[in-house]
Amino acid sequence: MRKYISVFLFVFLFCGTIFAQESANISKIWLNKKGAWVSDSAQANRYALIDQLSANQLRVDIYTLNGTQTESIHYSHYGKEPKERIKDGLYIKFHPNGQIKEQRTFKHNRRIGESRQFYKNGQLELLEYFQGNGMRTGKLLQYYPDGKLKREETYKNGVCTKGKLYAPDGSKLEHTPWEQRPEYPGGISAFLDEVMKQARKSKDYFRDEYRNSQIRVRFIVDKEGKIKSPKIVHKVDPKVESLILQAINKCSKRWIPAYRKGELAELPVTIRINLN
Repeated sequence: MRKYISVFLFVFLFCGTIFAQESANISKIWLNKKGAWVSDSAQANRYALIDQLSANQLRVDIYTLNGTQTESIHYSHYGKEPKERIKDGLYIKFHPNGQIKEQRTFKHNRRIGESRQFYKNGQLELLEYFQGNGMRTGKLLQYYPDGKLKREETYKNGVCTKGKLYAPDGSKLEHTPWEQRPEYPGGISAFLDEVMKQARKSKDYFRDEYRNSQIRVRFIVDKEGKIKSPKIVHKVDPKVESLILQAINKCSKRWIPAYRKGELAELPVTIRINLN
């Protein structure tokens, strides 16, 4: 009895959100829409069962309020807020019918090794591999619900180097990558050179207070490769910021747009610019 009381007190003091003690190692907590721990069910839209497997590993099973399991995740640390958590080990996501939807492995929040996705009927949808740094590597294979091959790609350091795309009848289609970050023709160094070229056209650029400044800029690359909504992330001098934003808007070349799940997508880009 003393063992159960001590375990309950430990978790209560450090978690603050436990509302039931399932066993000596399993605790039940409420979660809100963002996945953070909350103190009562009125604030929750799901709950989690936390199983302390060892001193350095927990399994967290996530359920809807009506008891349908949605995820099973292994962590080395599971804090109150999602940003405090470290995924280490097997991750499984479920379809509403109970079939596995995704099966991945994480090491310190980065995907590693084989990763699989499945249709509701249990058929394999996607097979891919990840390096220790979280980047794709090797083959990526995508299938139609009937098991026919839809996509075959090869990746190196997260970049698709070649690929094929097939219609349901097996005929070849024009290939588009499964996933691709926005790219500037010639690479990020070419984009920085273009920004500096435009900035130097302004007489303000040659002011002493502008020299040796470092600025971080974030913007969206849309589906046509155009830059949208550029803004300064790391604040410096308003005049310097205005100069750089003007230079970015004057760049003539378009970016190569991003792809997500084989479709064109808008994605954010963050860059660091050194004035020299």
